[in-house]
Amino acid sequence: MKKAKLVSCLTATAMMMGMATVATAADGDVQINVGSYTGAAGDTFSIDVNLASLPATGLTSLDFAINYDTSVIDITGVTLGAAGNTGAAAQEGELGDTLFTWQDTGSQIVLIWATGLTDSNYWVKNDGVFVTITGTIAADAAEGASTALTVAPVDRAAYPGGAANTQVVLAAVGDTVTTYGYSATNGSVSVADTQGSTVDWGNVDCSEGDTPELRVTIADVVLLNRYVAEDNSITISDQGMVNADCAYDGQLTATDSQKIMQFLSRTLDYSELGNQ
Repeated sequence: MKKAKLVSCLTATAMMMGMATVATAADGDVQINVGSYTGAAGDTFSIDVNLASLPATGLTSLDFAINYDTSVIDITGVTLGAAGNTGAAAQEGELGDTLFTWQDTGSQIVLIWATGLTDSNYWVKNDGVFVTITGTIAADAAEGASTALTVAPVDRAAYPGGAANTQVVLAAVGDTVTTYGYSATNGSVSVADTQGSTVDWGNVDCSEGDTPELRVTIADVVLLNRYVAEDNSITISDQGMVNADCAYDGQLTATDSQKIMQFLSRTLDYSELGNQ
């Protein structure tokens, strides 16, 4: 699906950049964190793209993409989250429709947000969900198939007739242009084993042991809770992500941790985890 007015938004961004007199680079990186989903072929999914460590004054321009594999998923929509709904659209009047635009190129989800307002109260400055991406897993996707959701520069020329774009644009445009670097936590969409034959439910850290009671421990709860809290210092393997979805709803949340805790306290039988 493609959203109209992409050219209008790019033009607005270019005009703002042209009006600024000095460009500077700012210290500190903006964090772009993309969520993950594990489900069955044909499932619908919803994934948040979160922003964190935003500059105090905010951003007027965001221009970046999420790379994905169209053979695994199909994108059906992108909506602004709380961090992107700053009230700028209403303040811009007729130009409000060009504030945010997105485009699915078949390999990238292009995301552009740009305002010409000088009042920083309407800039993107609050940490949280920037956009939510919705889609479906391909009906013929094989079990175990996966696509990374990778933050990247938009695959187009930086300007008409110019060289290929090589930058993710995160900028504040006022009397000067201040640009920001970024760090990314990339996400994924994966196809689980729908029969449960290779899923070790609750074993988030993929530890060894002859029985579930030996493999699934409080360490799995701690690891999953840190992931849900978006602790970027930890890593869960693809298999661990599948194992963690004990509520079997395609998302990793506190509900999955609660299921594991119920198993550890023996108020829930192991056979009741996942889709067994």
